[in-house]
Amino acid sequence: MLLGKNKKNKKKLIILKNSALLVQIFLIVMSIVFVSCNSEVKSRPNFIFKPAPKQGVAVKILGREINYEEFYSGIEGDIFEAEQKLYEIKVDRLRALLLKELMNKDSRKVGLTNDEFLMKFISKNKTPTDKDVDKFIEEKKIPKENVNSDVKLRIKRFLEVEFKKMAVEEWLSESTKKNPVEVYFEKPKRAVFNVEVGNSPSYGSADAKVTIIIFADYQCPFSIKGFQLLEKLIDKYGKKKVRLVFKHYPLPYHQQAYLMASASMCVYHNEAEDFWKFSRLLFEDQLNPTADAIKEKAKKVGISSKDMLAGFERCMIDKKYAKEIDADIEFGRKIGIKATPTIFVNGKIVSGLVTQEILEDLIEEQLEKNN
Repeated sequence: MLLGKNKKNKKKLIILKNSALLVQIFLIVMSIVFVSCNSEVKSRPNFIFKPAPKQGVAVKILGREINYEEFYSGIEGDIFEAEQKLYEIKVDRLRALLLKELMNKDSRKVGLTNDEFLMKFISKNKTPTDKDVDKFIEEKKIPKENVNSDVKLRIKRFLEVEFKKMAVEEWLSESTKKNPVEVYFEKPKRAVFNVEVGNSPSYGSADAKVTIIIFADYQCPFSIKGFQLLEKLIDKYGKKKVRLVFKHYPLPYHQQAYLMASASMCVYHNEAEDFWKFSRLLFEDQLNPTADAIKEKAKKVGISSKDMLAGFERCMIDKKYAKEIDADIEFGRKIGIKATPTIFVNGKIVSGLVTQEILEDLIEEQLEKNN
């Protein structure tokens, strides 16, 4: 019995020693990892920052000088967006300083805080009414079953803030009519690309002073907004002044987007003018992009006979015009398009947040430039 106990004790001792050894090894390894994580990494490229040997050179790699055009190739849009954010920060600061200066020089502000002056003289009588709330609900197409007193109250509070912003903008505009603010920091310049129209679907005169090219995905909810906005602008300026061109950029995670693009090109090559109506139908039914549903839409643009539908289906399924779609995709990748819609106004790129104001400013700028 005693021998058995001694054997057991020896085994326990060996296990304890092994455990202690493992703990020691673990602590040594962790100390190495800890030191590694907290010390400067030595294995990184050797970058030397210094003045360029001549104007226009960005970097020199293995003895080859690379100019800024090549260096920025493919990231022009990213750089503009970063510069635009910095610019917007500066403009917001400018507005704040302008508002402060104007209020301080106003004789009516004596004895009032900035907020009190704002409420009493700038945003006075700028309170949203029930009609404003109802109009907002209608414009945003909020379902009636989702509207209750709590929702209306939140909308009203949101509108109160928006109305105050509008009142401030109106006051600043009126106050600077005769005394414009001189701004010495520059606006960021949009990258300009040579995007060829080629045989892509287009609407408007080939002699139009402004050509707008949209890279879109039929399953992208933002693409439909961009497409509808551009149609609205074509109506405003007229197709003699502004031309719209459609390029395909189906995103890989939208499973049916390529099929929809294929279908649209089959319609386009059958009858070019039908492309735009068919595109609207595709955009308006993004959640049901099956082959059968697409065939039903084809009927609405005149592809109605049995033989025509059979030919359309073969064209769509076989991706007859894949080369044209793939060429759009390849060009988009080459210039760094990452999302849809991406829009070009006479080559000037607009990506990310696409608003009517931004597009109108670019159109007006190009019309004036080419007048």
